[in-house]
This record gives sequence, C-alpha cells and structure tokens, in this order.
Amino acid sequence: LSLDLSARFSSLVPSSELSKNASDVGTGVVLSPLSCPHSSFVSACSTGIIIVVIVNMSKEEVEKAVNARKADGSPLEYGLNWQLDNFLSNIKSGIPTDDRYIDDFLKKMSHHTSVLRQWLDTFVSQYGSSEHAQPHITRVNEAFAAYDANVGSKMVNLEIDKYIKARRADGSVLEYGLKYELDQLASSLKSGVPSDSRYVDDFLKKVTGLNSRLIQWLEGFKEKYASNPYSHPTIAQVETALAEYKAFMQEKMAKVNIDKHVLLKKSDGGILENSLKWHLEKINNGLKSGIPKDSRYVDDYLTMMKTQSNLLTQWLEDFKSKYGEVDYAHQFINQVEEALGQYKKEIGAGMVNVEIDKFIAARRADGSILEYGLKYELEQMINGLKSGVPTDDRYVDDYLKKMTGLNSRLSQWIEEFKSKDGAEAHALSTMQQVENTLVDYRKF
Repeated sequence: LSLDLSARFSSLVPSSELSKNASDVGTGVVLSPLSCPHSSFVSACSTGIIIVVIVNMSKEEVEKAVNARKADGSPLEYGLNWQLDNFLSNIKSGIPTDDRYIDDFLKKMSHHTSVLRQWLDTFVSQYGSSEHAQPHITRVNEAFAAYDANVGSKMVNLEIDKYIKARRADGSVLEYGLKYELDQLASSLKSGVPSDSRYVDDFLKKVTGLNSRLIQWLEGFKEKYASNPYSHPTIAQVETALAEYKAFMQEKMAKVNIDKHVLLKKSDGGILENSLKWHLEKINNGLKSGIPKDSRYVDDYLTMMKTQSNLLTQWLEDFKSKYGEVDYAHQFINQVEEALGQYKKEIGAGMVNVEIDKFIAARRADGSILEYGLKYELEQMINGLKSGVPTDDRYVDDYLKKMTGLNSRLSQWIEEFKSKDGAEAHALSTMQQVENTLVDYRKF
C-alpha cells in the first residue's frame, strides 16, 4: 500500500508523511476534504479523488480490550480468557445427569453465552478489522461452535424435558407433571363410569378437569417446541390421550346423561317431582289397586293418577327429544309408554264412567241445574206422576208448578248429559230412564 500510495501521490504528499500514515494499517477510513491529514490531501480530495487509508489499532489496545474486567466496564467478570476457560470447561463436563443440578447448569450456560455474545458484538464493532483482534474473535466463535455441537442442541431438549416434568408449583397448569396427568386420565377411562350413581359426578368432574388441563398444557407446549422434532413424540402422546377421552365421552357420556336424567328431580331442574322410578311405581301401583269403590276417595285417586299421567307424558316427550336415538334410552321409553298405555286403557275408560256418575250425582252446589242430583229429581217426578193431581183445588197450582219445574230441569239436564256423554255405554241406562220419565210426564 505504501508503494502504491507513493506512486500515485508522490507529487502531492511528502514521502515521509505518507510513510508515517501508511504505517497504521488496519481499519478503513474514507478521507473527505475536511478530514485530510495533510494540506496537500485537501487539494487531491477536492478534485474528486477519495483516498482510503487502512488504519490499524495497536496490539496493546486490542489486548487491553481482551483483558478488561467488569470493573473496567466489560461485560466479562474477569476478562475473556477466564470467561472462555470457564465456558469451555462447562461444555466439556457436559449436561448433569442428576436432575437436581440441571437448573443451575442451564443458568450458568445461559449467562456465559449472554455475556460472551455481548462482549463479542462490542469487540468486533471496535476492533474487528484489526489483525491483532482476529485470533480472539476466532476463539470465541470456536467456543460457540463447541457449545452448539455439544450442549446447545441438547439444551432445548432439556428445556422440553423440564417443561414436561414441571408441576403447578413450578408454574405449570398440571398439578404433578404430564406423566401423572396422563396416567390419571388413562386409568379413569379404563375403569369407566362408576356403576354407583353417587360417584358419577365426581368421576365426570375429574376426567373433564384432566382433559381441560391437558388441552391447555398442549397448546402452550406446541407454541414453544412444536418446531423441534424432540417434542413430537410427546405431542403425539397427549393428542392420542385427548382423542381417547373424546371417543370415551361420545360413547359413554350418553349413558351417563341418561342415568342422570332418569334420576333428576324437580328441585334439580327436572320435570318430575322425584325420580322416574318413583313416578312409575306411583302410577303402576294406582293401576294395580284400581278406582276406589268408596266414592269419597274417587276424586283424590283420579286427580293423583291424572297428575302422574301428565307428568310422565311431559317427561317422555322431553326425554325422547334428547335421547330417542340412543339404544340405552329405549328401556326407559318403553317403561313409560307401557305405563301410560295401561293408564289410558284402564283409568281412561274408568274415568269416563266416573265422570258420568259424578255428573248424575251432581247438585246445584256442584254446578248442576238439579237441586239435589238426578236421583232425587227423578223420584220427585215419578212420585208426582204416581200421586196425580190433588183433589183439593188449593194444592193444584203448587203441584203443577212443581211438576213443570221438574220437567223443565230434567229436559235441560238430559240435553247437556247427552251432549257430553251420550255416546258412552255407561250413560245409556240413565238417558233411557230420564227420557221415559219425561215421556210419562207429557202423557200425564
């Protein structure tokens, strides 16, 4: 460079000056007209010629930066040599086999790499073009290469293993680490839904909780490590467990929900006051005992049976809309339909007869147009026809008033009775009796 500069600018720059400047070879500096070191350079620069001078840092300055400690403003505690020796020694010793010491090892290596990269960036920016700096830069880069080859790639695997083993106390969403949660889920699915309904809710709470935590854990794990092949077997393991849970719930949950539904009471949001079994026993026992012979208990019996029928009909419609296509539900559907069919057959027909008898016996106080019921009014009419018109004129008007009143009420009553129950066999004898009496009245 000295010879080249001398040949180009010997007429502008004294050789002594050029030799002095050319001795500092290292860092490239572009000299503008304002920064030319010699007045003759200004003339050359102003004519458009750009002069590049390689300025070299002295070996002493480089070594000073290499040996600088933290107390001197360096990120390195005791200089580069000490930091590298410690870094390489840790690389050589390798990752601890005892899990108890892995965290400390990771922290230590993280610190080494951090301060060495910080130092290297600053060193290269200040001395990177100096020939004296190159060996030090090479040493640090070689140390990083050794770290990457022997520890760096394994460090990520260590982090993955640590994430997998982490418990809630360590900040994980899993109580006792992944293995425990997976074992708990697999064991629960294998044992299945408890046959004792008292434990079903606890079982469901447990498995749904496990599923929820594993989903949350997997999302965080994949976000961090999905790109690393080392994580793939774990991801596959968790996804398989979640798929098994989903399949289990689709198959078994319907049965669980059905079992819960048939036990559901009104106080828990159900339709029936008590369990389905209780209501079925209630209506079946009523069917077995039949309508009471004592009329005093007929109304209460019929009200009870009608209430049970209505409740079971409403429950059945709701149940079939939810589980009608599930085979397991058919046994309950059949039980209810059989009970309702029997109710319609036995009580339905019986209730018509009871209603007819109630209509016949009803008094004015019950809403009838007859003062004391049909029997009383018919007897009054028949007796009046039988006794005939009084021979004493004083009683004729009262007699006629009474008989026409009876005729009017019975005529009105029979029309209403026929409109309500005229087609029922149980009503025929009563209708015939009333109509015959009215014919006798007209004849009379």
